[in-house]
Amino acid sequence: MARVSNYIISIINVIFIIFGLVALGSGVYIHVHGVNHCQKLMQNPLLIMGVFVLVMSLLGLLGSFMKDNSLLMLYLAMIFFLIFGLIVMTITVFAFVVTHKGDSGIKANDGLGFKEYRLEDFSKWLQMHVVDTYHWIPIKNCLIDAGSGCCKPPTSCDLEYKNATFWTVPTSGLPKNTDTDCTTWNNKQDLLCYDCNSCRAGFLANLRNSYMLLAPYNILTICFLLLTYFVGCCARRSIKYRFWCIEKLAQEFNGMFRIQNLN
Repeated sequence: MARVSNYIISIINVIFIIFGLVALGSGVYIHVHGVNHCQKLMQNPLLIMGVFVLVMSLLGLLGSFMKDNSLLMLYLAMIFFLIFGLIVMTITVFAFVVTHKGDSGIKANDGLGFKEYRLEDFSKWLQMHVVDTYHWIPIKNCLIDAGSGCCKPPTSCDLEYKNATFWTVPTSGLPKNTDTDCTTWNNKQDLLCYDCNSCRAGFLANLRNSYMLLAPYNILTICFLLLTYFVGCCARRSIKYRFWCIEKLAQEFNGMFRIQNLN
């Protein structure tokens, strides 16, 4: 069992080393070749993750090869904190991102296949901490750089369609009790509806959908780490038991030699 657990730990940590090197290499590549602010945002998380995984996997690999109990203890402690962090992150994101107050979206009746969202359908926490003015500016800049979404005014504005990114106010003017997004809309390519509440709501909806796609992988990762933690505990216990047996045998041999010397 000791050999099996050590072999499994070694194989798992080789996989972790490859993953850590990929994350570290990606972070360095973005640092050198990143062309915009959005790509730069991924730099630090990738570098931190790469270094953490590399250190963790090297501790596990050295601990299993050298039969070093203290290294395996550090390795298991790092895995425990990683599992704890993933569980807390998964529950927190689920509580604030997945849960919302309203419908998931309102289908626009303009025949263009757009989907509109309302900011009030999402929790106040998301509105105040994710798409507030301070946090929205870098997000908006990323969307503009990518040319992603927010290129259409709300349907309730009744603006006249000219092309995908150009709309005009009808001769009759805007409808009464119009949405504030109607006056926020601008035909300039770097403005459009990026400051609209509907754009912020659409971003939150995409964030929720992305989390729903990633959630199964998060759960599988947590299960894999729990299995790794269990195997690591088995390896540590076998090493500890082995040293205990060696120490016990040494004590017995010493006792036998003492008896012979007395005789």
